[in-house]
Amino acid sequence: MSPDSPNQNEFFYSYSADELDIIPEDIIQLVNADYRADSDAYFSIIAELLELIPPNHEYRSEMKLFSNISFMNDYFKLKVENIVFSLSEVLYKDISESVMVSFFVCTAGDIFTDISMEFSRKEEYLKAYLVDLAGNIAVGKLASRATGNIMEKAGKMGMKATNYYCPGNCGWDLNEQRRIFKLLSGEFAGVRLNDNNMMSPMKSISGLIGIGRNIIFRENTCELCSNKSCIYRDISYRRIK
Repeated sequence: MSPDSPNQNEFFYSYSADELDIIPEDIIQLVNADYRADSDAYFSIIAELLELIPPNHEYRSEMKLFSNISFMNDYFKLKVENIVFSLSEVLYKDISESVMVSFFVCTAGDIFTDISMEFSRKEEYLKAYLVDLAGNIAVGKLASRATGNIMEKAGKMGMKATNYYCPGNCGWDLNEQRRIFKLLSGEFAGVRLNDNNMMSPMKSISGLIGIGRNIIFRENTCELCSNKSCIYRDISYRRIK
């Protein structure tokens, strides 16, 4: 759902938990392989935990398109209106052919963190861990769904869109989130940024998509990332249609 916006380049989306449809298999594939042997037991536990998320729980995202952009080749920088972003080299190379960009912020809300913390207080640490993973998956699915709308809009303009990139990934400094929030209010999504450039609710992400005729969509961006120990490495759910 996209509520009306006075800005034709600004988009707001909300989805229910039922629409995102998180399933136990999504979470099991992220569980450390050393503990994944008894997947049937995990399946039963996770299915029960997912029942704690009301089917009408709302996930929210907001996105904005910008065409007033320029690239500074010598410094791996992107200027959007009057805001200058410092990008990593790998990210810069992937989006430098863009003629437009879209920034976004998505959140799964506080519910996963609240439930996880409650299990931790009860010393039920496995359940706390699994609910926390579920929250990560929820916001990842939300980002894929919301950015998919931008890809569709790009296609209607005869262009393509990159996959999304988030501060903290692919060598992009986490502190760049501060600049994203200068371009997006975060009000519809209900996301705030603290003094350490961390978002609240915790299960939130912000990011960037490049749009152009000569850009490349990567089904899997893990090859660009130097973090070999990341639990999300090579997990296909990152780009669920």
